[in-house]
Amino acid sequence: IKIISDDSRSTNTSLFSVIRSGIMGIIMAVLVIWLCIADAKATVIIALSIPLSFILTLIVFTITGKTLNILTLTGMVVALGMIVDGSIVMLEQVYRYLSEGRYTVKQSVYRGAEEVSSSILASALTTIVVFIPMVLLKGLVGKLMKDVALTLIYSMSASLIVAIVIIPMFIVSLKKEKE
Repeated sequence: IKIISDDSRSTNTSLFSVIRSGIMGIIMAVLVIWLCIADAKATVIIALSIPLSFILTLIVFTITGKTLNILTLTGMVVALGMIVDGSIVMLEQVYRYLSEGRYTVKQSVYRGAEEVSSSILASALTTIVVFIPMVLLKGLVGKLMKDVALTLIYSMSASLIVAIVIIPMFIVSLKKEKE
C-alpha cells in the first residue's frame, strides 16, 4: 500500500487552530468581563455560563447525531461572544436590585429575572432566527454552512436556558443571605 495523499496533518493543524482560537476567546471574554464588572463572583458566574452553554450544546449534538468537526467547532468559536450576553444582562439587573439594599438576594433575583427574561428571550430568538435560512441553504455552500449555523442555533438556545435558569440559581448560591 502506498499513501498518495495524507490530509490528516492539515486537518489536525486546522482543528488545533480552531481549538486554540476558542480557548483564547474564552480567556479574552472572561478578562473583558472582569475589567467591566470588577467583581470576582460576578465574573465567575458569567465565566461558568460559557462551558455550561457548550455542554448543553454538546448534549444536543449527541441527541441529534451531530459530531464535533472543524465546522461545528468554528460555530462554537463564533458563538463565544454571543452566549454570554443574556447572562450578563441577567446578572447586571439582579445586581442592580442587590445594590439598592432594599431586597434580599432571592427578591433581587425574582425582580431582575422578571424584568429582563423577555428581553433575553427576544435577543436570543432574533439571533437564532437569523441563522435558520443558513440551515436551509442548498448546494456546497449549504453543506458547509449548515453545521456552523446549527451549532450557533444550538449554542444560542443553550445560552438562553443558562441565562434565564442557571445564572439566577448561581447568584442565589454565591451571594449568601445576610440573615
